Amino acid sequence: MGFTNGAGPEGTPTINNTPQTVADLTRLRDLVIERGNRFKGTTTQRDTFTTAGFAVEGHEWFDTTMGCSLIRRGSSWKREISFRIFNLARGGMTDGSAFFQVPTEDTAKDTEPAFTYSVSLEKIKLEAGIYLVSVKAHPGSATTGQSFVALRGSVQGVLPGGRGAVALNADPWMTATATFRADGSEDLIVDIQKTTGNTSNGSGVLTITKLTTL
Repeated sequence: MGFTNGAGPEGTPTINNTPQTVADLTRLRDLVIERGNRFKGTTTQRDTFTTAGFAVEGHEWFDTTMGCSLIRRGSSWKREISFRIFNLARGGMTDGSAFFQVPTEDTAKDTEPAFTYSVSLEKIKLEAGIYLVSVKAHPGSATTGQSFVALRGSVQGVLPGGRGAVALNADPWMTATATFRADGSEDLIVDIQKTTGNTSNGSGVLTITKLTTL
C-alpha cells in the first residue's frame, strides 16, 4: 500500500512510493474527514458543500461572506456565540404586583444563524447553552415607590444578579444582567413590578447572547 499507518505525526499515516490503491484512496478520504475539520469559503460555497453531503458534525467553516466562523451541529451551521434582541411590552400594569413582559424579536438586529428559541406568551425557551441576558425596562410612568425589573427562570425564580431597581424616580429606567443555563427544562421570563399611583404600560429591551453550548 501507499500508506504506512500510524508512522507520521500524531498517528497520521506516512505516504511511500508504491502505487496508490483503492484502499489508499479510501484511507485518504477517511483521514480528511477525521482531521480536516476546518474549511474556508463564501456562503455560496458552504451551501454547495452542504448540499453535496460533505458537511458532518463538528466541521468548522470560516464564512468569508459573513466574516465569522460557523460550527456544524446536528443538521445546521451555527455560530458558537450568537445574539438576539427582543422588544418588551405589557399594558395595564397596576401597583404592587409583578407583571410579565411579552417579548417580540427585532430580527434586524440578530446575528444569523443565531441560537434557536420559541416563545409562549411571556416565556422564552432557549436551545441548550449558557447565556448572558440583559434587560432595560421602563414601568410607563414616574415612580413613587418600590419598583424593579427582574430576570427569572420558570423553575429557579429570580436569577442571581437578575433584579434591578429604579435609581431615579422621575426617569425610572431599570436594568439587570444575569447568566442563564438553558437545558430545555426551564423558560426565561422578564417581570416588572412598580409603584406609580396609576395603571401604566411597561416597555423595554431584552438582549440575549449565547456564550457556549452545553
